Amino acid sequence: MLKKCPAVAIITDFGARDAYVAAMKGVLLSAVPGIPLVDVTHEIPPGNVLSAAYALASAWDYFPAGTVFLAVVDPGVGAARKALVGEAGGRFLVAPDNGISSLVLRLKGDGTSTAGGFTARELKTYFLKTEPSPTFHGRDVFAPAAALLARGRYRRLAGPELEPVILETAFSRKTGGRAVAGRIMHLDRFGNAITSIRGGEIDDPSHAEIEFVARGRFVKEPYRVRLTGVKRTFADAPEGLPLAYVGSLGFLELAVRNGSAAEKLGLRQNAPVRAGGKTPAADAPPNKGGGG
Repeated sequence: MLKKCPAVAIITDFGARDAYVAAMKGVLLSAVPGIPLVDVTHEIPPGNVLSAAYALASAWDYFPAGTVFLAVVDPGVGAARKALVGEAGGRFLVAPDNGISSLVLRLKGDGTSTAGGFTARELKTYFLKTEPSPTFHGRDVFAPAAALLARGRYRRLAGPELEPVILETAFSRKTGGRAVAGRIMHLDRFGNAITSIRGGEIDDPSHAEIEFVARGRFVKEPYRVRLTGVKRTFADAPEGLPLAYVGSLGFLELAVRNGSAAEKLGLRQNAPVRAGGKTPAADAPPNKGGGG
């Protein structure tokens, strides 16, 4: 099915201090000498599956067809969680089935938790020659599987089709008053907050009301922030003030011009956000899935 793999793109929460990433790369290079290995990121907060899902979705469309994504953020390593091999648009994923595919599934499907354009199958591991370490499946299960994918062995790895685990925090939902409710999915290194609300879901974005709660070291008491209108770019807001805009992946984002919204407003992953109209607090989506 896969004739030539242009690269293996790797996402982990391992950081750069230890040799964990190097061990995985060693397995890949031993099995497929010369294969390009691309570090998407190894700075996912430990165990933060939701941020890993965002990183995966952010990179997915910008790699050539045939790329194998190796995503290992696995707080359930050694437990009963399944492993998956997935495909969408000619690109492949090997990862734990813990919600890490949620945003790729959403963006490649119809925007809901229905798989749509993303096909997931249970990863078969009978190809393993030795018993994997119960604490390092990245090296002993997922890297060997990614190497087989890179060599065109998809059919050998693909077991029964499965319905992937979904992180509800990667999705939004319509509420009363023409509003859409979501949550903060990820905080980037600039302190911008990426929400699960798609820009196209917001009714009348230039006049929409964006609502969220501020808290943190610069905020003595938590208070509700209401912004009017979705801006086009950072320069559309005065220096040091918050704004809402649609980011490069198409999601509503919250920022402070030339500052960190995470720091100045005390924004946190999973915090509720509403856009498009006034809605009661009971309309906030349930706080399930993700990390942080």
